[in-house]
Amino acid sequence: MAAFEWTNAYSVNISSMDDQHRILVGLLNELDEAHAQGRGKQSFLDALGRLMDYVRTHFEAEEKLMQENDYPGYYDHRQAHIALTIKVAELQQLKDVYRESDTPDLIGFLTQWLVGHIMGVDRRYGVFLNKKGIV
Repeated sequence: MAAFEWTNAYSVNISSMDDQHRILVGLLNELDEAHAQGRGKQSFLDALGRLMDYVRTHFEAEEKLMQENDYPGYYDHRQAHIALTIKVAELQQLKDVYRESDTPDLIGFLTQWLVGHIMGVDRRYGVFLNKKGIV
């Protein structure tokens, strides 16, 4: 079973962002599969790298959309993005001491963060942009 199943309950009603969120969910599930199938530390770290590369791409697109539309919560939203990026970068730096036993906690953290972020701060910009006619 996948670590995270996408449902329409997670939609922010902005199609481009929902599409990107679905990709993030898929990459998170790849990370979980790498661990569940016992592919080893390097395979897991590679999957984590792919996830974080896309996270950065998504954050840039999301922030650009907010800036272009004068979203008043932009600064706080960007701070949440920065905090996650720093946390995962710190974890990636620890790859030499990374233990496979840490994997479920990391996957749980990333899943909870993504769900909380989408359902919280992302939903707020979705409502704001929807009122401006952006879907």
